[in-house]
Amino acid sequence: MDKNRIKLIIYNTIIEVISDLVVDEVKKRIKFNSNKILVVFSGGTYGFKDSIESIKAIIKEGYDVKVVLSESADNVLGASNIKKILDIEKIY
Repeated sequence: MDKNRIKLIIYNTIIEVISDLVVDEVKKRIKFNSNKILVVFSGGTYGFKDSIESIKAIIKEGYDVKVVLSESADNVLGASNIKKILDIEKIY
């Protein structure tokens, strides 16, 4: 395995761990007083996969998730793609 591949694996692992920590911290801070979450995509693809996995976990826990896409996000990521991945009916 080359040096760049190892760096990529480490980097992706760090992103995944940080994403999980952020989700855990958000849960602590809202203390489950609300089960509604707004997710906004601006069109960047950086961290998209990790974000989607975190959103899926939140939905699975029973949260009501509303997704908003900017025009760029719709062009780059696609509303229909995100609907399918997250198994949601409406995107704003």
